[in-house]
Amino acid sequence: MTSPIHFIYDGTPFDSESWAMGTLTPETDAYSSPDGRLCLEVTTRRFPGFPATEILPVIECIGDEETCIIEEIRSLHLIRPCDKLQLRVRATTGSETKLTDFTRHDTLLQDRVGCDSLHITTDKGLSSSAWLPYFGIDMDSMNGLEIAVGWSGGWRADIQIRKAEFELNVGLDGVRFKMRPGERFVLPSILLLERENMSVADGLVLFHRLMLTYFAPCDSQGNLFRPWLPIGASGGNKTDENMLKIIDFAQKEFPGFFDVFWVDANWYGKYRETLQEPNCGPGWSEYVGDWHPNTWAHPDGNMKRVSEAAHKAGMKFLVWFEPERATDNAPIVREHPNTSIV
Repeated sequence: MTSPIHFIYDGTPFDSESWAMGTLTPETDAYSSPDGRLCLEVTTRRFPGFPATEILPVIECIGDEETCIIEEIRSLHLIRPCDKLQLRVRATTGSETKLTDFTRHDTLLQDRVGCDSLHITTDKGLSSSAWLPYFGIDMDSMNGLEIAVGWSGGWRADIQIRKAEFELNVGLDGVRFKMRPGERFVLPSILLLERENMSVADGLVLFHRLMLTYFAPCDSQGNLFRPWLPIGASGGNKTDENMLKIIDFAQKEFPGFFDVFWVDANWYGKYRETLQEPNCGPGWSEYVGDWHPNTWAHPDGNMKRVSEAAHKAGMKFLVWFEPERATDNAPIVREHPNTSIV
């Protein structure tokens, strides 16, 4: 089997033919680097009733020494014959709290200079800010691919059409690192659904059914969990002047209606005045990684009273944070610079 993964190891592109291969399970193949330090595991899942494949790659340092440099990681490296003169790529904007959030953008790629390639990437280290990690490629109106990227951080996709073929690469952007013995990294997973003799609309319906059948969270009886209905506030809203009043309003006006009180971003960081806005307000990202309550907005230094009020009103309590990144303002970055990737 030819691995769909691409990366550079010690200056040389990964080649499944030159790496020692073994089979761990019927779904998982393992490849060992020629120097015996790095192992790539590729799990390939297929789904009965759906023309879909999921690729889940993992790398591990298996030697007694650190690995050589690993870079240009692509969880999907796909080259296919293509007799079409053009392709259409469908992508959807992510969320930046703008009116243009979640809008579809179509790009026509043609085998000619200046319009033969497309680069889709993220910003702020977020998976769904610039673009949603779902996109489609249409060979024509009845054939194409639906792709999903399983990753909580930054990713990239590169699509190119050239004479008689097209190339698709999806993976991490701008990584270059070594691994120490025993370290094991899970890489972005890729879900690929083949749309053959099927309209785009029907293909998207099939993709949604695939997600509901195999990926949506269910209880022990196989029933889909009902999504929570939240009411919330910007984390910069004050405990007494805003948050407790919102909870009291919800309890009095809509008893039993809301499932959870959700505190959004901007509740953390150094002592500073924050705008009392319904959304997170400006500057919410400046202190990401400093997960200590801003005592100007939350003078107790915690949110215990907010949590207790939510529970008393019959709601769960949820606080937003993102563990995958931190800014230079975060104490953990200043105190432990060797643990941070810049």
